[in-house]
Amino acid sequence: MTALALIALITIALVALAAVNAINVRQQQLKQLARRREQLYQTLEQTEEALEACLQAVESTATCSEIAREKCALLEALLETEQQNPEPLKTRLAKAQAQLQQLSSGLSERELNRLCHSDSEIKMLQGKLLHALRHIQRRHAENHLTPEKYLEHCNQIEWARLMISVLSLVGAGYLARDNEQQISAINYFRKAQELLQGSQHPDSRRLPLIREISQLMQQNILYLSDEFFPEYTSELTEQVAE
Repeated sequence: MTALALIALITIALVALAAVNAINVRQQQLKQLARRREQLYQTLEQTEEALEACLQAVESTATCSEIAREKCALLEALLETEQQNPEPLKTRLAKAQAQLQQLSSGLSERELNRLCHSDSEIKMLQGKLLHALRHIQRRHAENHLTPEKYLEHCNQIEWARLMISVLSLVGAGYLARDNEQQISAINYFRKAQELLQGSQHPDSRRLPLIREISQLMQQNILYLSDEFFPEYTSELTEQVAE
C-alpha cells in the first residue's frame, strides 16, 4: 500500500470517527433536551394545580399572583426548548400572562372554597397547596422574593392548609347537628378547635376563631361568622335559592 493510499484511509477513518462523534454528541444533546422538557412539563403541571388550589383556598391574591408568575416563567423556559411547533406554548403563555395581569391588578374576582366533604378531598387540596409552598420556597431561594414577602406568602398558604381541615370539620359538625346528631356535632367542633389550639400559626384570627367554636359547642351561636367561614354562608344561600 502506497503512502498516499494509507493517508487517504487514515483521513477517511478520522472523518468517519468525527462524524460518529458528532452524531453521538447531538443525540446526547437531544436526550438532555428531552429530559429537560419532561421535567419542565411535570413542574408546570404541579404549578398549575398549585395555582388552582391557591385560587380556591388562599385568601391573599398576592400569593396567588406569585404562583401565577412562576407558571409564566416555566412556560417561557419551555418555549425556549421548543423548536418544532411553538404556537401552542405561545398561546398558553399569553393566557397565563393575562391571568397574572388580572391577579396583579386586583381585578380578579373569586370565592374561597375551603370546605371539603371527605378526608381524600382534604388531603388532595392540602397536597396541592404544599406544592405551592415549595414553589414559594424555590422563588425565595432564587432571590425573587424578599424575606418579608417570603414569610408572608408562606403564612398565607399554611393558614389556608389549616383552615381547610378546621372548616371542613366545622361543616361536618353543622351537618351532624342538622341531622340531630348533637354528640357527633360537638365532637367535630372539638376536633376543629383542637387543631387550632395545637397550631402555632401567627394569624391574629386564630384565637378569636377558637372562641367562636367554643360558642358553637355551647350552642350560643348557630354558625361561625362570615369573617371565618364565608363559603358556608354562600352554600346556605344557594340551597335556599334552589
